[in-house]
Amino acid sequence: MDINRASEAIDKFLQGYTGKGGRKPTEVRSHPSGDDMNAIKIWVNLGAAAENDDLTAWCAEAEAAIRKAHPDIEKFTLELRADAM
Repeated sequence: MDINRASEAIDKFLQGYTGKGGRKPTEVRSHPSGDDMNAIKIWVNLGAAAENDDLTAWCAEAEAAIRKAHPDIEKFTLELRADAM
């Protein structure tokens, strides 16, 4: 799988993913990094209600779920960031 297809697959996966604390993203953006040819940058908005959640833990669990669902992306570095807005 090339990096563009991997990015699309991650975006689609996260749109239906419910993670730590029952939080499901309200917005997802996933795209190849402009700085690193093997990195995919992923941003999710978990909504304002997630303001006091451990967003780092949510990202760690989400990355593990992505890698389990899509083992063919193992060669890519995932840079996952979550906000509560």
